[in-house]
Amino acid sequence: MKRDRLLTDDDFRARLRAACAEAGGLRSFARGCGFSPAYVSQVATGKEPPGERLGHILGLTFVRGWSNNKAD
Repeated sequence: MKRDRLLTDDDFRARLRAACAEAGGLRSFARGCGFSPAYVSQVATGKEPPGERLGHILGLTFVRGWSNNKAD
């Protein structure tokens, strides 16, 4: 069974920065999604943890659980 690799915090922030760039900048992304630019900036710099809603906007889902370390 193939499992997707879990993303690191750095991976999340890289996706967020890419989404901001695609939207024309951090302010445009934040306002378009209903977030304050300050919040998005704090998440992008690692000063604030991302919320689930922001993850969903980036096409991500927060998962908590066990992972199989042995090959199937």
